[in-house]
Amino acid sequence: MFNLTYITSAIALCGIGYYIYPNKIKSIIVNIGYDILSIYTSIEINYLIPLQDYLKIEQKNEDNNKDYFVIINNNKYRETYDIPNDYTKYDSIIHKNSNNTCCIYHTPLFRDIKNNYELCDYKFISMTVEITNSLDSSLNKSLNVKLQEKNYNYYVVNNEIDSDIIWYLIHEQFNIYSDLYDKKYIIHLIDQNVGMFVLTNKDKILLNKTEYKIIKNN
Repeated sequence: MFNLTYITSAIALCGIGYYIYPNKIKSIIVNIGYDILSIYTSIEINYLIPLQDYLKIEQKNEDNNKDYFVIINNNKYRETYDIPNDYTKYDSIIHKNSNNTCCIYHTPLFRDIKNNYELCDYKFISMTVEITNSLDSSLNKSLNVKLQEKNYNYYVVNNEIDSDIIWYLIHEQFNIYSDLYDKKYIIHLIDQNVGMFVLTNKDKILLNKTEYKIIKNN
């Protein structure tokens, strides 16, 4: 009975407050709603999303003595040490050689894996990817995505950098899940000649030996 009386009194006070200060009460309600949304988003990022069926690579090839493959399908990833036979089910396959060189294969172009690859003669100065969350702008990020570091090198002739690869690199380099963000993104590219270009998630970058090509898909 005491709890019911207490709740009734609280509701009555809120009603009186809304009658006297309607704008202020509306502002409080909006702020509470925003706080609830922020708390839920934080819980989703830290607890709910990681529990989904993500096939993230858990074991790296730290000994650098064996090739392995990253299978990309619908922005989910898994690793295998065997050449995938049912490749037609996948969006892309990354073959990481024992020397950390990464060759990209896009189905249905994937064929027998070969170790004879050729490195590009250039490297981009920077590639900044802007990702957004239309429901919570506080999650918007500007990320410096790299195609080469100590443990990987994507500057391989005929590699095609598309949205699958970009989201995989974001996932690996920043531990960010694409499901939290809009699929659209913007890339600000500064190439080896200090040329500046803006790309979208629909565009692709084809890496050739001495130059690259931006493939627009409007």
